[in-house]
Amino acid sequence: MDDRSEGEFAPLSLNVPEPEVRPGGQPDFSKVQIPKAGTVRRPPVDVDPEEIRDLAFTIIRVLSRDGQAVGPWAEGLDLDNDTLLKGLRDMMTLRAFDARMLMAQRQQKTSFYMQHLGEEAVSCAFRWRCARAT
Repeated sequence: MDDRSEGEFAPLSLNVPEPEVRPGGQPDFSKVQIPKAGTVRRPPVDVDPEEIRDLAFTIIRVLSRDGQAVGPWAEGLDLDNDTLLKGLRDMMTLRAFDARMLMAQRQQKTSFYMQHLGEEAVSCAFRWRCARAT
């Protein structure tokens, strides 16, 4: 048991910050700086996390306005149309799976499900990468 008396601890407090925009409101993204496509550096995979901390606070754009992959993040992405179509099909399948799983979760048929909504490409690319490695 602790020898300290109750008076030696600071009182607990909880700060809930006020959101900038409420649901239904119009968010203001004018302060968000979006770099040109292909201008954000791509570090090596084995870099010390402290050296890439700044990347967590920026937007990494790979596609130019005309839909072309440019810059260091696009290097080595020479994919043919069949591969691109397969990737799109995989992402659409994952989105359909997400919708069904979310519905099941809301009907309490499963306890927990975290959607991929907007992150389908990451999951599909990771699966492709693992399949290639084996």
